[in-house]
Amino acid sequence: MNDDLITRKIKYFTNTLEEAEVIFDIQRQYSNCLHFTYNRLFENNKLSTKELTALQKDLNSIKLNSHLKNSAIYDAKALVNKDN
Repeated sequence: MNDDLITRKIKYFTNTLEEAEVIFDIQRQYSNCLHFTYNRLFENNKLSTKELTALQKDLNSIKLNSHLKNSAIYDAKALVNKDN
């Protein structure tokens, strides 16, 4: 883990309830994808990014773009390594 990274929280506002629902839906999908990916790595921490990407394709209700799915893989790997 890189200690030089800084996380900044940025306040954002939505104009409509529909915009907020889109954001919440993406957050929910990301959380589900992260949970799924973490569990696969917890079962077998030798899985490669390519293998995890293939497993994520079986998630029918997840409509995230490839960047967010790859971010879930990166975050899940960091969590698994933190737990070990």
